Amino acid sequence: MGLFLLWSAAIALLWLARSVFLPAGARTVAAARFSRWWSLGALKLLEVRVNVHGRVPALPFFLVTNHLGYLDIAVIASQVPCTFVSKSEIAGWPVFGTLASLAGTLYVDRKSKRDTGRVSRLIPDHFAAGGSLTLFPEGTSTAGYEVAPFRSPLLEFPAATRFPVHCAALRYRAPEGFPPAASTMCWWGEATFLPHFLNLFRMRGMSAEIAFATDPVSGADRKSLARVLQEAVEERLGYLNGRKPASGTGSHHGPGSRSGSPVPARNLEAMA
Repeated sequence: MGLFLLWSAAIALLWLARSVFLPAGARTVAAARFSRWWSLGALKLLEVRVNVHGRVPALPFFLVTNHLGYLDIAVIASQVPCTFVSKSEIAGWPVFGTLASLAGTLYVDRKSKRDTGRVSRLIPDHFAAGGSLTLFPEGTSTAGYEVAPFRSPLLEFPAATRFPVHCAALRYRAPEGFPPAASTMCWWGEATFLPHFLNLFRMRGMSAEIAFATDPVSGADRKSLARVLQEAVEERLGYLNGRKPASGTGSHHGPGSRSGSPVPARNLEAMA
């Protein structure tokens, strides 16, 4: 735990010192890189091995995944530098709230339609600054057995601009001799944060898997887009659980590769 706090403090101080000399237009991309550096170190200290299936999206990207808890942030950011949309409560968390704010997190009060609209209006400027974005459309974390219904309001930008949306699914595995990841690594329901987080330091040998879909999706109707994205994430989760074959993609151990050109997006209108 001590090394984790020291690493977090060192990275935060390094970012603060560097950001002073950055022009405002460069901070979005630089903050995402800062998040990636911290995530790589944090996962190493926690001894979490990340296995990547498929090709990570090229920058800039809009990514949606299922949501298993706070560990998702480090797992995803360790593979691709991006900004996250997270619930507003995280801003007040000790250590993590500070790190999330330094990383440029877009906070949203999911209970407020007005605040959701406010964040939706920030997203175009985020991409105009060269940023990438990861969204958890379930709006809550789960135990990972299935994908909860996707909420569509924060998909307004990709729907209005036909911006391709990439999909991925996450799954965790606890080390042998520990309870399943659903109760030890996933943070959901009424679990208390601090005891849950401290328990991770006892579980040496954890693993995380992330499976990226082959093709991104685009569509003009955000509700239809949400349904298709949910199905795509369910398919990827099924693949991780051994229910479906890989879609012509390989797997490797993190941190992954961003080489190659983007895959053409599937268009919902063309599929109708």
